[in-house]
Amino acid sequence: KGDVIYIPRAIRVQVLGSVRAPGVYVLSVGSRLMDAIAKAGGLSEDADASGVLLTQKADGEKGAVGGTVTRLIQVDRILEQGQSEENRGLADGDMIFVPRVKREVVVVGEVAKPGVYRIDKGSRLMDAIALAGGPTPRAALEAVCIFEQSRISSTREVQIGMNNLLFQGNAVDNPPIKAGDIIYVPETKRLDWSKVLSFLSGLKLVKDLFMR
Repeated sequence: KGDVIYIPRAIRVQVLGSVRAPGVYVLSVGSRLMDAIAKAGGLSEDADASGVLLTQKADGEKGAVGGTVTRLIQVDRILEQGQSEENRGLADGDMIFVPRVKREVVVVGEVAKPGVYRIDKGSRLMDAIALAGGPTPRAALEAVCIFEQSRISSTREVQIGMNNLLFQGNAVDNPPIKAGDIIYVPETKRLDWSKVLSFLSGLKLVKDLFMR
């Protein structure tokens, strides 16, 4: 007699994508984005912390689709700088999606094993060529091409060696590469653009891989 039972309100939030334990979680009212990610075990190793998507009820906001609005949250800023405005409050029915970071590049042409390769953060051109088994004896290392983000309009020609010998220790000759780049190792010192374009036209599958 005289006891009081208090049942607090709760919200249910979905946490999907590259977290250690995706699922639906029950949180207390007033919980924030990082509380939900922590409940899901935290970010996995392949998570893209700079592109987390938070979908919430629109409440009359501009840009709403189907009664909801999706915001891009830079969780890496929260982790590094404690950005409180990025750590948004949650409501019942919210959904958090943590995408997988894209780390693939394509290496084609005169390399031992042309293909799609996963690179680490901070990788450089020679790292990608090494993943592809290194240059063949016919490779013209004086005219290696990097098509940034798979675009022909963003082409860099790099001299990473001469007479089939790789340069060593020169950062200028070994530039950084990014996910989505296509690296083409030609057979001749003078680029045959018809051959380059034929290589790229046969790589539609590559574009599909990057857009997944």
